[in-house]
Amino acid sequence: MQTREQRRLIRIAGAMNTKARRLGAYGVISAAELASKPPACFYCGVTLEPGQGTFDHRLAWARGGNNTSANIVRCCLSCNRRKFDKTPGEFEEHQTLVSTCIVCGQMFQPRWAEWQAGRARTCSRSCAAKKRWT
Repeated sequence: MQTREQRRLIRIAGAMNTKARRLGAYGVISAAELASKPPACFYCGVTLEPGQGTFDHRLAWARGGNNTSANIVRCCLSCNRRKFDKTPGEFEEHQTLVSTCIVCGQMFQPRWAEWQAGRARTCSRSCAAKKRWT
């Protein structure tokens, strides 16, 4: 009889393999390989209980990553959502990125795409609106 966690890992591995085939990415992952991943977030180090967290492709499929065990890490949901399709180096750079709002002077962490495009100048929509009206 399979445990709840084993069924979860089978579903995750199946979904990853299906998407990899659809995108033409190399590799197949198994539930056993996912189960062997360390029980801590790869990016922030927080300890994850069974059933918590998710799995992330270190080099995203959008960036040419593959679906092999070496490219998949266990991570917490917040790190996975913040990383999106950044490389591990870009994600680390974004974690330490701090900008100063040109309207109120507050320090904030800009969105990655806005920072790359050179538009990360205000900390909020209200500051952006104030800047437009001055």
